[in-house]
Parts: sequence; structure tokens; C-alpha cells
Amino acid sequence: MNRIYVWDRFVRIFHWSLLAAFILCYITEGEYQVHFYSGYLITALILSRAIWGLVGTKYARFSDFVYAPRLALAYLQNLFHSDESEKKLSKRLRQSKHYLGHNPAGGLMVIALMISILLTCVSGMAVYGSQGYGPFADAFETPARTSTSMDKNKAFLKTDKKDELDIKDEMEELHMEKETVESNKNKESKESKEREEFLEEIHEFFVNLTLLLVFVHIFGVALSSFKQNENLVQSMITGYKNNTKE
Repeated sequence: MNRIYVWDRFVRIFHWSLLAAFILCYITEGEYQVHFYSGYLITALILSRAIWGLVGTKYARFSDFVYAPRLALAYLQNLFHSDESEKKLSKRLRQSKHYLGHNPAGGLMVIALMISILLTCVSGMAVYGSQGYGPFADAFETPARTSTSMDKNKAFLKTDKKDELDIKDEMEELHMEKETVESNKNKESKESKEREEFLEEIHEFFVNLTLLLVFVHIFGVALSSFKQNENLVQSMITGYKNNTKE
């Protein structure tokens, strides 16, 4: 059986680094600094893989494994019910049912995982941004007030000529402004908390979606390995696959 070099070093390092970084990020949810920087690493890995998908080696490029959804569906039908779906397969699939690179379903999963993981990271950065940290912190910054009760109080104390009525009016004005400032602070604090909770829900949604896709991906790799009588996990370690057609 011929062996062919399919997965280049970058793809293999990316694959296992992403797995390690995702696990680290997931288990360090309470450790903000580790969780945050592992999220940065994941983002960098996804973006670098996107670039490599455009300029990388043959089997690493998106053009090699991004197929129409109907081809992915036909491949899955063939994978689960090869006898029943054989007649329904397209000419392209009949000619090459064993793919050296990603198969149509696997390619679709790669794109789905990359998008889901990237949105998980971005939503996580948004959560930290709402708390005043990270690259999105400025987007959630509350504009500073140009005038405060303290400023007016200082100006008032510097004024010498004021009768009792003026003093009383100034004190009432300062008291009202203080209440307004406190009310605005409470309102902003409530809105900030609601916004943070909303962003956390979005982040959690994409975390769960990514986990679901990971489990489906693992199941697909196991099933394909069994059907094709080839260890796909080992292929992602060594870079070599069997050069055969079923």
C-alpha cells in the first residue's frame, strides 16, 4: 500500500496546539489570566490557520476540502449506507470516495469549528471588555463627566459675596446634582451588569456549540477510520495517509 505525505508540519502543529489550548482554556474558566491568554492563543491559531488555508500546501488549502453541502450530505449517506446510496452518488464521488485530504463532511466540519471557536473567543473578549479589560475595553468605557458636585462645591467656597438666600439655593442645587449623579451611576451599573450577563450568555452558547462540534468531529473521525480501515489520528501525527481508492 502506497503512503503519501498529506498533512504538513504547520497543519499538525496547529491541530494539536489548538486542542491543547482549548482544553486549557476550558478547564481554567475561573483562572481569569490563564483563561484569557489561552483564548488569545486560540484566536492567533485560528487566524494563522485561515491564512495557511489560502497560501499553504495543497491539502491544507480551503480550495482542496471546501465542497458544496450536497456533496457533504452525499458523502455522509455513503458512509452510513453505502449500498443504498451508491446509485445516488455524484460522478465526482463515485470516482473518488477516499479522500487524501479532508472529505466533504470533514471539510465542512473544519470550517464550522473554526467559525465557532473564533466566535467563542471574540465573545469571551467582549465579556472581559465589559469588565474593563482586554482589546474591547474602550468600546464599553463610560464617558467621563465634565462637571461634578465637588467641582461646583470648590467654586462655591471661593465665592466671598453671597447672601444667605444665595447660599441656600447653591446648597440645594449641589444636593440635587449629587442625587442625580448617584442615580446615573446606579443606572449605568445596572445596565453594565445586564450587558455583561448578556455577553456571558452569548459566550456560553458558543462554548457549548464548539463542544458539540468537537464531539461530532471525534465521532466522524472514528467512523471514517473504521470505514476506511485507516488510523486518521495517526495520520495527523505522522502526516502520512494511505494513497488508495475504495
